[in-house]
Amino acid sequence: VVAIAAGQAHSVALRADGTVVAWGSSEYGQTSVSFLGTKVIAIAAGYYHTLALRSDHTVVSWGSQDSVPSSATNVVAIAGGFEHSVALKDDGTVLAWGDNTFGQTNVPAAATNIVAIATEWYHSAALRNDGTVIAWGSNYFSVTNVPGSLSNGVGVADGEDFSVVTVRSGLPVFGRQLASAVVHLSSPARLNACFQGSYPLACQWYHDGAAILDATNSYLVLNSAQPPDTG
Repeated sequence: VVAIAAGQAHSVALRADGTVVAWGSSEYGQTSVSFLGTKVIAIAAGYYHTLALRSDHTVVSWGSQDSVPSSATNVVAIAGGFEHSVALKDDGTVLAWGDNTFGQTNVPAAATNIVAIATEWYHSAALRNDGTVIAWGSNYFSVTNVPGSLSNGVGVADGEDFSVVTVRSGLPVFGRQLASAVVHLSSPARLNACFQGSYPLACQWYHDGAAILDATNSYLVLNSAQPPDTG
């Protein structure tokens, strides 16, 4: 097992071979893993639904929310709320769908250059690459009133009626530790780096200690992963 997630009364695990296991309450089918739930590289759980991010960077959903918009492509991160879902795309934009009773799928226009997302209950939060945070949806307990002094964020998480941001200042740091990717032979692979620090920032990807030519974005794309790419 390489990743786990939990909903209101169900649990989900991602195996190293890209398959998904789910257990617990299945009142809405949230533990009945979709036949499309293969070659999975990331998982998330809403209250009554489950999300899986596949190696082709498309999203699969099952349970109370089993539909995914066709625009959910080139996705690099996923999150599940009460009855809505949020996805981060590789261009730094955010997509949300599902229940919109409290505006939780109305992604603000300012949600650009996003490097991390979080959602819970009826609200969502997004961390921008300048360390600032945007929040939207239900404002119960003022959860979407982001403090104006908040900056240099490197990580974001949501609870039922609160949000938490990890703040770091000074030299560049990784907001999310790089982890091994589950990639199938000859399949496309995308590695993403979330880092924060004083601007301007520069990025360079390396392989076995050598700089990769033209790999200066916050993400690295391998069109056809092969054994020599490991390391």
